[in-house]
Amino acid sequence: MIRNYIILAYKLPQQMARLIRRLSDGDQTFFYVHVDRNFDMEPFVKACEGLSNVFFLTGTDRVHSYWGDFGTVRATLNAMRRIASEQGDGFIILLSGQDYPIRCNRAINDFLEAYPERDFAVHFTLPSKTRWKQADGGKKRLEYYHVSLHRPGREIEYVDIQPWCFDRLNLKKCLYLLRFRPELAWRLPQFLFSRRRIPDCLTYYGSETWWVMRTSSAAVILEFLDRNPQVVSFFKYVSVPEEIMFASLLKTLPACRDQVIDSSLRLICWNDDKSSSPKLFTMQDRELISKAREQKDLLFARKFDSSRDADVMDWLDKLLDQDQRSGEEVTDKDCH
Repeated sequence: MIRNYIILAYKLPQQMARLIRRLSDGDQTFFYVHVDRNFDMEPFVKACEGLSNVFFLTGTDRVHSYWGDFGTVRATLNAMRRIASEQGDGFIILLSGQDYPIRCNRAINDFLEAYPERDFAVHFTLPSKTRWKQADGGKKRLEYYHVSLHRPGREIEYVDIQPWCFDRLNLKKCLYLLRFRPELAWRLPQFLFSRRRIPDCLTYYGSETWWVMRTSSAAVILEFLDRNPQVVSFFKYVSVPEEIMFASLLKTLPACRDQVIDSSLRLICWNDDKSSSPKLFTMQDRELISKAREQKDLLFARKFDSSRDADVMDWLDKLLDQDQRSGEEVTDKDCH
């Protein structure tokens, strides 16, 4: 089974290269790497020297990405287009540079071969106040204008402007926009006086950033977006659009909507401190990871940081090498 990995990276180039080497499986795997344009790409290229199945997005395909803005979607779409033009078969697997497999290549391949007509993405209808307690269950993500201020790591990184709202807080957000993104001043009347026109060609679902989909499904999505540019224009001002756009497309388009399994195929644990980032796995999480490995529909885990704890990846490597040698079959009962 052909596996086309999209890797979104911005830090830890050696760890990303380690991920690629771990997932490399002869002529069955290809890697399309997007390095955030805000960071130097050269260390990533150097870390992957000698790997002939690694392709870096360059030129206009490489974009700036800020938390919650459209950059992540744009980078992902650019990689999908590259894959669709070069690889006609198999699956596309979206990863970050800080993901790591918890199943060996043999198990990953066998699992995907057991589901050749399926896509995998967490999905739930919006609004959902049980899944997204903030932002009115997701409604505000769609109805407000989300604009990044291009200030990563600062106290105020973005603003969400509510149309036809003139209270102190909303007007303060407008002032922040004028101060830090003056090139968008001409759009301020739109943000304040034009309610968002939510395209009615989609049914909207919440999700996670990460998914696994058939290359054929990606081609259907790209064709749809080419025919409906208003969808891309709309999502440019959605908050964290990658958590809505791809699941909505998969669950709306006739070629995909009945084939989506509600799973991202990965283990992610969220911190209890309301952080927007998942917890980092360490050696203290070996029992948790071991239990996840017993579920054959969990193929990857997120996230790891070799500068904080590389031992946990060393430990996983030993287990994965043992798994690869032993081999196990996957049946259609393994996906819950």
